[in-house]
Amino acid sequence: MMQMHSPITSVILVLLILLVASSPQVYAAQCFAANNELKDAAGRYVDNTWSTADETEYGPIEGWCFTDQVTSMSELFKDASAFNEDITAWDTSSISDMREMFNGASVFDQDISNWNTSSVTTMSRMFMLASEFNGNIGGWDTSSVSNMRFMFFQATQFNGDISTWITSSVTTMESMFEEASLFNQNLSLWNTSSVTTMKNMFRRASVFDQDITTWNTSSVSDMSFMFHKATQFNGDISTWITSSVTTMESMFKGASLFNQNLSLWNTSSVTTMKEMFSGASVFDQDITTWNTSSVTDMSFMFFQAKQFNQALSTWITSSVTTMDSMFQGAVKFDGDISGWNTSSVTTMKEMFRGAIVFDQDITAWTTSSVTDMSLMFHRAKQFNQALSRWDTSSVNTMAQMFEGASLFNQNLCGWKDNFPYNNAENIFQSSGCIFRSTPANDQGSFCIVSDCEPSSEPSSQPSSEPSYQPSVSAMPSSQPSSEPSSEPSYQPSVSAMPSSQPSSEPSSEPSYQPSVSAMPSCSPSSAPTEAPSKPTGVNLFYAIWVEGNEGCRNDGDEPDYMAVNPTEWLSSTMEACCKKYFVGYLYDACMGRYPPDHDDCNVMLFYPDWDGSNKNCLDDGKEPYYMLSNHQYFLSNTREECCEKFYDWDFYTCSGTTPELTHGEFYPDWSGGGSTCLADGNKIPDYMIGNQKWFLSTTLEKCCERHFYWDINDCLGTTAVGTDKWYASYEDQKCVQDCSGAPPCGGVAEPWDQKYTSKEQCCKGQLSWVAKCRFK
Repeated sequence: MMQMHSPITSVILVLLILLVASSPQVYAAQCFAANNELKDAAGRYVDNTWSTADETEYGPIEGWCFTDQVTSMSELFKDASAFNEDITAWDTSSISDMREMFNGASVFDQDISNWNTSSVTTMSRMFMLASEFNGNIGGWDTSSVSNMRFMFFQATQFNGDISTWITSSVTTMESMFEEASLFNQNLSLWNTSSVTTMKNMFRRASVFDQDITTWNTSSVSDMSFMFHKATQFNGDISTWITSSVTTMESMFKGASLFNQNLSLWNTSSVTTMKEMFSGASVFDQDITTWNTSSVTDMSFMFFQAKQFNQALSTWITSSVTTMDSMFQGAVKFDGDISGWNTSSVTTMKEMFRGAIVFDQDITAWTTSSVTDMSLMFHRAKQFNQALSRWDTSSVNTMAQMFEGASLFNQNLCGWKDNFPYNNAENIFQSSGCIFRSTPANDQGSFCIVSDCEPSSEPSSQPSSEPSYQPSVSAMPSSQPSSEPSSEPSYQPSVSAMPSSQPSSEPSSEPSYQPSVSAMPSCSPSSAPTEAPSKPTGVNLFYAIWVEGNEGCRNDGDEPDYMAVNPTEWLSSTMEACCKKYFVGYLYDACMGRYPPDHDDCNVMLFYPDWDGSNKNCLDDGKEPYYMLSNHQYFLSNTREECCEKFYDWDFYTCSGTTPELTHGEFYPDWSGGGSTCLADGNKIPDYMIGNQKWFLSTTLEKCCERHFYWDINDCLGTTAVGTDKWYASYEDQKCVQDCSGAPPCGGVAEPWDQKYTSKEQCCKGQLSWVAKCRFK
């Protein structure tokens, strides 16, 4: 007899049937029981070697299950560039390691919002290079996670709300959002009290600009590159506790909008500030109170910080060893740094290069340890301080040190005994020096002095070789001695300068060459002047420095001090003597000829009138004698040439003209926040006038390449796509391609990265010590 069900029982059976039908499919398959078993199976799945037997044993991937013995999913889908399966239902409650789980899974973007992550301790590189992932993971339990290093590195689509994550156990956030180019979410509630490193955290996170004011940074030791190229970030971080930070290298490098108050920061533990504000083009905050006593590296610190102009006079710099390019391109900086202790600094290369308004008194600096001063004041157009007392005994190179420093005009004879004569090429090129040739020996010329006199004071240490003759006083005493000397004087005494009146009787012998006035006479003589014949039996020439009668003679009347040291003072030919001791117009006069510029006395040349109150060039024939002696430098054929050379910062006032554009050329715009070149139709800045050849370029590309080489893509307004060549990623110890996207791309290389046409060449050239570099 058929058993009948009551109505209630029937209803229950129907409900059970409906419940089973609506539930996820349950697979009668084996669960994974070991970490390596799961990883091997996943490898076969993504490599398309997954078999029917595998499917039978474990079931479809969306239903995979795991025993409590499975604790790691690290690298499970690493570099699985085509993987995008539905793994929503996975039970991850026993998993503690998700390191690199989706690293390089460039198309993965599934819903994993319901995963149980309460046991996970590391999520390092979890979504690195997962360039399509933008899932909702804001509800994840991250209370046990200690490592979020590189978690969203180059996750270029990710912009999920993770504001409520519990981060109290996290110790490293290094590169967490580096190059996550769309990420801009609220992180203000995060507990960062345990974090020790924030290195690269928002590096190239180009839209991030959230309030992180309240973060607890008391445990952080590394903030290097933290906001490098975070071009939108300008958050208030004035109250951060930085007492544990040891490195701030490149922290705000290229953060082109950042300009917040940092005056309260404790920097007493910081050892490097290298490139800290390099390219931070609007930053100009008071950081006078910073404790820099532990800092050893300040190289490139304010490189191209185009608005920065703060007094840093109270900084303690006694530990700093390198100031390489520290203020290079800081076009507004003119802060007082006169009291800095530079006794430990070994390199000042390019320190003020392009710092076009800097002119502070740094004469008291201790430079005894400096080995490199090359390009130090290159194009520092306003700088003109007396540096003759600097100790240059350790300097190996001064190449181009003052090149383009158009106002620099100082006596540097104090350097003559400690000067790198073989490594100082173009030291005074295009500067304000009267004598711009590179000094060849300790006699000069040294900027405004053509011939350095012997030192009036004895040196502090004995010379390396004995002197050739006994030393003599610089000048005879002004009063006669009370008693005659026991021996005759070494040579007749000579007045310091010839008397202003002619002698009452003619000299007993004719002068070797005609006397020369400061300028040639404008009226020809009635008959040509003949030089007297050379005395017979005399072959060596010596110099005479009597104003108006400068020249070289070989009449045998050279002073005794020259005669006893002929190698130093005497020359075998007149040309050699004139070339050694006279320059400019005086060289021509010495050789018995006048410069072509002065042949036509009806044409006056223009010279800078520095004695006048106005910026002016005159052609009244009253140029000072020192200008005549170097006429090639000081005299110009036109007023415009003179104004451009000596008053380039106010060319139009000097020349009395109005601005004329060069039509179609481009100049660097350092007044804005970005890397921009403008067409000169916008009128170039006044300080560029007179030096257009350097500032102006015929094309936008040339302008960007010359002035913004470190940010050329931004300057050109193009997207950085890379060259597809190979460069070294030292972080990963492998070579990657210079491009964005999935591996083998490693992001767009920096301009300074060495690039190779093949991976093998890159490994050999940059990572030769990494045994498996070619296979990574």
